[in-house]
Amino acid sequence: MRMGRKERGIVLFCILLSLSGCVKAPRGLTTPFQYLCNHYETSEKDVKIELMVQYGADINSVTLPIPAWFRKVSGEKKACVFRYVSFLWENGVSDGMQVGTQWERTVLHSAAECLDAAYLSRLCHNEKREMAYLLNERDSKGETPLFSAVRGNAPENCAFLINEGADVDIKSKEGKTAYDIAVELGHEACAAVLAERNIDESMRNLIE
Repeated sequence: MRMGRKERGIVLFCILLSLSGCVKAPRGLTTPFQYLCNHYETSEKDVKIELMVQYGADINSVTLPIPAWFRKVSGEKKACVFRYVSFLWENGVSDGMQVGTQWERTVLHSAAECLDAAYLSRLCHNEKREMAYLLNERDSKGETPLFSAVRGNAPENCAFLINEGADVDIKSKEGKTAYDIAVELGHEACAAVLAERNIDESMRNLIE
């Protein structure tokens, strides 16, 4: 993708900073890599981030590289975010991210809430770095990615996660299951998917 003169200049400046060793900053300050992650259109972001990583930027110096962008996009831009997140994931970004002042959650939590099932599947089965081991990882509220799919009202994501091995019986620190949350939020399609799974589990237990 072609970049304008201003964009090329800023990327070059950031690369020079990276080469000089300025890829990290004290807490609360913005690094060159973080600046590019947070201040450019998603459709061009992956090109610039790739340049920064190529020249040695610390991929984990970013405060909000993944979840913040998940929450801002919809429609066609999801494809851009998917490419961006895949690149970061394949190049060693940490699997756990602190989302601003919200509770700590993993990349899969954010993906389950905000991406379509097709993109979620491709992330989970990334050939270079599997993500499936995060299926039942809990955030600081005790919620797994399945809860995130429910909160995002994404029944297809719920079905995908369950088929991949997500535990429907896990309870949050408040003692609630993903099904309980679906009912509370009025996300009927998600509740139906979870209820069907609960019925299947009950029938299997009776047979056994």
